[in-house]
Parts: sequence; C-alpha cells; structure tokens
Amino acid sequence: METSKSRKNQPEGEARYLYCVAESCGKQNLGDIGIAGNGVYTISCMGLAAVVHDCHGQAFEHGDNDGMKACLLDHQRVVQIAAERFGTVLPLGFGKIITGDEYKKPEEKVLDWLRSSFKDLEIKLKKVEGKAEYGVQVFWDVSLVTVRLMDEVPHIRALGDEIKIKKAGTAFLYEEKLKAELRLCLEDAAARHYRTFYEKIKDVAEDVKIDKCHRTSDDRKMLLNVSCLLNDRQVERLGEMLDDITGQEGFSVRYTGPWPPYSFV
Repeated sequence: METSKSRKNQPEGEARYLYCVAESCGKQNLGDIGIAGNGVYTISCMGLAAVVHDCHGQAFEHGDNDGMKACLLDHQRVVQIAAERFGTVLPLGFGKIITGDEYKKPEEKVLDWLRSSFKDLEIKLKKVEGKAEYGVQVFWDVSLVTVRLMDEVPHIRALGDEIKIKKAGTAFLYEEKLKAELRLCLEDAAARHYRTFYEKIKDVAEDVKIDKCHRTSDDRKMLLNVSCLLNDRQVERLGEMLDDITGQEGFSVRYTGPWPPYSFV
C-alpha cells in the first residue's frame, strides 16, 4: 500500500483514500460523507469491502491545525457510519491512500490488496467481531498520596518529626533527605499500583494495548493509560472494576468509548 506521501503528482481520480474494511459484497454508496464532502463507496472482493473515496495521489492540503482536526473527525465519522451499516469493521489510520500507475488503475490496486491480504484481514475481523475499543486512564493525586505517606510510612513520619525539632541548618538537610525518601516511596507506590491496576484490567479485557502517559495541568498524575478490546459482557465487568479504583482515596478514572478498534488491527 502506498501512503499519501508517495506519487505526489497524480491527477484527481487516480487514487483511492481508504477508511476501513468490512464484510460486504457488491458496490455500495454511502453518500457524500467523506473528508471534505467526498462521496464514499465500497470496492468489494471475496466478501470483503474497502470503504473509500476518490482522491488525488498526494497529501491533503489541511491548511492548519483546525483543518487537520476537521479531516480527522471526518475520517472517524465515516468509520463509525460504516460500522453501523456493515457491523464489524477494520479501521485504517488517517491518510492511507492507494494510487494507480501506468499499468493499473487505483481500483484494481485496491482489489489486488484485498486479495493479497484476504487471510490477514479475515483473521483480524474475527478477532474484533462483536467487540469495541475503550480507553482507560487512571490518575492519582500526588499531593494527597504524599500526605498519606507522611502519616503511614514509619521512617517518613520519623523524618518529618525530626525536622520539627532541628535547627534551621540541620533541618534543611533533613528536608532534603525527606524529599529523596518521599520520591522513592512515590515511585515504588506508582509501580505497585500500576501493576495491580494493569493486571486487573488485563484479566477483564479481550486484549490490552499500553499507551503513553501524558502530563496533566493539575496536581493529578496519569498513572496508567491503556486501550482495551471488550465485548458487551466485559464492558460491564470493567466498569465495576473501575468503580472500585475510583472509590480508593486519591485515585480517579477517565473512561472513553466505544470506538472502532483502531489499536487492535
């Protein structure tokens, strides 16, 4: 498959933009629902259908961040509409384009790709059938956890008591030691909670992908960021487990979905 960065001088209509793959036979028109209002339809082969629109064989002219965001939202909306129409779909990432060349038209190349990838696509469709992707982010309040450590960990509490009775110079040294000990305790607690929460989520989900943790704008710190592949029964079980995490002092959860299974195909 060629991406939008290749064959930059193709005329309009000499490429096909790919949204997703579904199980379907025959050409079907989904209407002018594509990026920038492009007409979306299917190219079918062997019971599989690529959901596409006609495009240039070059990168989109997004203009600015708002333009890029609009295109991404258009892409996601088409995948969602296709899922509602066809059932299980394999979503493709933004910007996937198959171009034609002097030997084959782009539609023929799409058909070649469906044929050559048939077994792999079929396996992936079976894997995600009846399932959806959900995002789980677990946060903890570092300030609140620090206060609890000061009260619950004996040697941390002892250092805090020593600082109160030491003279300024000595107290400063004890404060630096206390900061170092707190940092170690926080790192240990973070690793312990991460393992516990991840294992609980993994036991519930069909599959789990670990994502990068992001910085937050408040005192909370993102402790865990994962994407989960779940069926309906597993969604309920995961919700109950996340309620238990939220019930623990200092922890909160952000839970999103359902989404097409981008992370698992």
